[in-house]
Amino acid sequence: MLPDGTLCSNRDKALVRLLSGCGAAAQIFRRMSEASRLVVGDSGVQLQSHQLLEMCLVVGVPPKVLWHMVQDVRHGSGPSDVCPEVLSIHASSFASTHTPTLAEDTMGPTPTSEQLVNMMQLPKEHLGIPGRTDLCGLPELCFPDGFELAAEAKADSFHFLVLTDVLGNRQQGVVLRMYREIRDSDLCPTESSDSEPAAEALHLWAPYGICVITRFPYYTVLKDCLSCLLSELTSCSETDFEKKVKGFAERLFLVPCPPPGSLQLVDELVLVDIDHGRVMTTQFKEMETPPLPSAAVVEFLTSVQQLQMNSELALAHRSSCTSLASAREREQLHRHQLNQQIHHIFLQLIGNLLRDVSKHLNLKHRVFIKKEFLDSRQPAAQPFYVSFLKTDLFHCFLKARLNQRVDSFSRWELIARFESARVNPEASSTRSTTLTSNSVMKGQNQLQGSVLKRVQDTSLPESPTPQNHSKPSQTSGAMVKDVPLLRTLPLPCFPHDPWDPHNVLLYYSELVRQVSRFMEQTAGEDSEMMAVCLFLRGLARLGQGHFLQALLDFQNLEKINMNLFPLELVKQILESLSPQQLQGVQETEELKGLLHGIMETHWDRVRPEETIKDFELPRQPLNRQEFSMHIQAIGVVGNTRNTDCLFDILAEGQQKVVQSKTFNELYSHWRKMRSEVDSIMLAPEVAKNLLDDEQVSVVSNPVKTSCGLGRLALSQKRLFLLSEAHPYCRDIALLRDIEEVEPGVPTSGLPRKVPSLKIKVRGRKEVFTANLRSDRDLWAVILQEGWAGKVLSERHKDPQYDQQAHSNIQLIHAVAKCGSHPRTTHVLSQLAQLDRTIQEVLPVVPQMTSDALKHTLHLSDSHFKPCPVSVLLYIPGSLDPCESTDSPPKLWCALCDGRVLVYDAASWMMEQTPISAGRSRLNCMIGVGRDQVWLGSEDSFIYIISTQDLCCRRRLLAHRNQVSAMVYEALPGGEGNICQVYSCSLDGTVVLWDPVSMEMKSQFQLQSCWQLRAIALHHDHLWCCAENIVLTVSRNGNQLQSVTQTLSPDPGSISLSCFIILPQRDEVWMLCTKTSRMYVWRMDRVTSPDKVISIPDSSEAVCMIHVKKEVWVGGGTLHGNKGRIYIINAESYRLEKELEAPCGHIKALCSAEDRYVLSGSEDGKAIIWKVD
Repeated sequence: MLPDGTLCSNRDKALVRLLSGCGAAAQIFRRMSEASRLVVGDSGVQLQSHQLLEMCLVVGVPPKVLWHMVQDVRHGSGPSDVCPEVLSIHASSFASTHTPTLAEDTMGPTPTSEQLVNMMQLPKEHLGIPGRTDLCGLPELCFPDGFELAAEAKADSFHFLVLTDVLGNRQQGVVLRMYREIRDSDLCPTESSDSEPAAEALHLWAPYGICVITRFPYYTVLKDCLSCLLSELTSCSETDFEKKVKGFAERLFLVPCPPPGSLQLVDELVLVDIDHGRVMTTQFKEMETPPLPSAAVVEFLTSVQQLQMNSELALAHRSSCTSLASAREREQLHRHQLNQQIHHIFLQLIGNLLRDVSKHLNLKHRVFIKKEFLDSRQPAAQPFYVSFLKTDLFHCFLKARLNQRVDSFSRWELIARFESARVNPEASSTRSTTLTSNSVMKGQNQLQGSVLKRVQDTSLPESPTPQNHSKPSQTSGAMVKDVPLLRTLPLPCFPHDPWDPHNVLLYYSELVRQVSRFMEQTAGEDSEMMAVCLFLRGLARLGQGHFLQALLDFQNLEKINMNLFPLELVKQILESLSPQQLQGVQETEELKGLLHGIMETHWDRVRPEETIKDFELPRQPLNRQEFSMHIQAIGVVGNTRNTDCLFDILAEGQQKVVQSKTFNELYSHWRKMRSEVDSIMLAPEVAKNLLDDEQVSVVSNPVKTSCGLGRLALSQKRLFLLSEAHPYCRDIALLRDIEEVEPGVPTSGLPRKVPSLKIKVRGRKEVFTANLRSDRDLWAVILQEGWAGKVLSERHKDPQYDQQAHSNIQLIHAVAKCGSHPRTTHVLSQLAQLDRTIQEVLPVVPQMTSDALKHTLHLSDSHFKPCPVSVLLYIPGSLDPCESTDSPPKLWCALCDGRVLVYDAASWMMEQTPISAGRSRLNCMIGVGRDQVWLGSEDSFIYIISTQDLCCRRRLLAHRNQVSAMVYEALPGGEGNICQVYSCSLDGTVVLWDPVSMEMKSQFQLQSCWQLRAIALHHDHLWCCAENIVLTVSRNGNQLQSVTQTLSPDPGSISLSCFIILPQRDEVWMLCTKTSRMYVWRMDRVTSPDKVISIPDSSEAVCMIHVKKEVWVGGGTLHGNKGRIYIINAESYRLEKELEAPCGHIKALCSAEDRYVLSGSEDGKAIIWKVD
């Protein structure tokens, strides 16, 4: 809370300044931020949900009670215990001109105090009170210090409220507490007497509270509005008092507001005295709170002390303002900067407190392992965390992390890792050996340049770069950069009579004109500003009763920022339309898609899962299913095969159950082993020899070896010895070079009859021997598993085998230490899945496949099941950031569940969490210019992702069936890149788009064409491939020629899956899935195919691309789940190569600058192949 009493929201991008009163101008500033969960999450959203004000209340005591208080003062008795009451309620009389029933419910005389006493038990709709507003306890909150008369006039004051119901829905309140001199007319006339002195003679003042309630966190705005009202209320009569308050409320009801920024507040009003370290609430004047971790407190206080809270001192070095408007604008800018700095400081504090929470989450099972997290905290900080983990704030934080939400904290966390590596490279090179399943964690060094720049650019000034403890001043003063330029949108003068429907319509009409004029002035400059204006104009048109124009504005809003699209409001509008009005919507071409998407397909936003499980150690024996759930929830095992094997090892008795004691002991040893590995601090001389993604799996106790005393350490790449006496390590062997591991005879330097391990290394004559004692057999199994993982990884070019070996080794180590009886080598070897796999007779990888195979990407981690790949897209870029400022090349992977993964094609590391583009299968994807990627979905939408911030905010709707293909066309001439995009859907609809305006330029329907799968542009004509026909049409849809001849000996037509055009050869290649054949036509004669190329009968081909002088065809075997790629020479029409992909059926192909071909499979893998 600022010194002037202003409560700062944590994302105060939306600032509204309203000057109340008749004829006063109003201003709305730009930068209304992303849609608030406070509004979107509620059901039954009506037009009132987007008004600035929900209701206005006058709080005080009724005349009868006031008379008794005056009498007590006159007779000199002590202050009476009086509870304030709600004297009157003012709700909106004009929610919309098309909802007369609502107006009838809320219009009429304002309820007085006496009426409220008798009607408090009635349903709220009879009082005109919004249904979700609860007035219980509100009068006491308006007078937190109690209600007392004053002998002299006191200064007016403001305070702020946050009202939270049992469902977590929040409303904000601003309370003006003012004092009015008591007059005889204010008292109940039946109680007064001629013999008693008049109230004026006593000169008493009574407090009144005016509380405005809103759904939006515009505290400063409403404070200014009430300040303007205050001057009119000081000296007016009681009758005028009620009339002015009601007129004030009615005018604010006319102001529409777009969704504000997300605001995270606590469940009750909490005041923090930073200077004295006290915490006060509305229930207790002071409360005991556990101390925060000292390091976080020191950094927080240091940053706070350097804030320039006093605006006069902060601006003393600036020239004086010569006008009131410029002084006010300067003050607003300083306050905006100060709010941003406070936001940054608190975000840094929260980040320091909760940066390690993600390490103790299991996303797949939605489990938070609280005990692990608490045990990882310092003892002095544990009381704080025990209390904090019980709060609703932390619960909301956990939901956001489990849903992988991209927000301020996630951006801060990403920047923190990169900044830590940049500022303190020695600390970053100290190995953190915790196994991470997220590719972002593993590739931070490779991605530091591009990702850090992008995140900082898109998050400022919202998210700060985390500060180092030695540089706390980065958050001081005017640190915030790139403060957005404030733009004002003048609102029309409020109507003189806000109760007259005609005046209200005129007000909304003038508002529509002013917003439209403002949009014309700022057209093309700021898309976010255009989205705000479309939202405001749509709401204003609803106020006019112009449903059609309002729906068009909301439809255009979706093209700019679909996160602001008021889905519930649009649904209610469509459901409330009369048949004649609904017919008008159906006849409007631009709204046909909107009507289909909302009313027919019942499309809805993806609602994140809310459940959070707190893991607890079992207290009862576990059967196989319960054991599998528990062991995977804590992350010990990630696959079903190892889970079943582990259960068979640990299960006891005839009923085959794992005792809770055994499970808890295994978990304890696993955590201890992980902790020991994490606590290893490698010297810089040691760490520099390890690769960036190299992780230590296990470390032995100090042992004597043939190379000296030390600890054996095993990573997924090598075995090395950590010296006990000196800060250095010695490489023993690369895992690939280990030839034999067997029990050995101690050397002369080792004692006799002590179990030891002998390791033979390729290319070395001497044999390494380690005196491992009782751990000899354990290390023999561990080394064999590590070697097997490395061999399989290099054979299949798949680093996932290294990660699997890493997990298996840690599991084997934990099981070996578990139980009173040591596990035999045979038992432990059952968990060495990779070693057992490599000992089996495996099919040899063909040399042709091995030579072409480059790398394997797993597009899912252990948290989620593999999801089929539907489309791949490669976007070129600069491989060396030192030579060019362009971003590195990107690989875009669209999955069948609507997620999009973006990889840095230089390091093959995923750049950030998956991007959500709906929840349906994505059928096609193209790059549009350098700033956009378009994706066609089964839900009939075209989603647009910005390549700058990797966010999906826009969506186009013109198709009524799933979008099957798109083609990009660059147009010559003009300034800049002029382009257009064709899209098609399965029902034969083809739409032409303007990517700049996001408008549909034209569309046509192909007759008798179903299952339109692909389109291509060639020689100013469109080639369209349907299920059993290929059409050539002009740009306006006129059919020029077609290919419908039966191409198979069987009766009926063929089923074409895709086609490509080879422009250099004037050929069309068409792929038939059912016949496993490729048909080649000459473009000058399409009566019959020129060539027919057979693909092996045991295969099913579904996709193909043209690379250099070859055509690559992807598919798989008809029997079994084996992927196949067939390479056909485009000149000789011969099948030259057949590659056996180490994955499931190939579903997508793309080319990387003709150097590599990338394939996507149905088991969630992307394979990179070299091109000859």
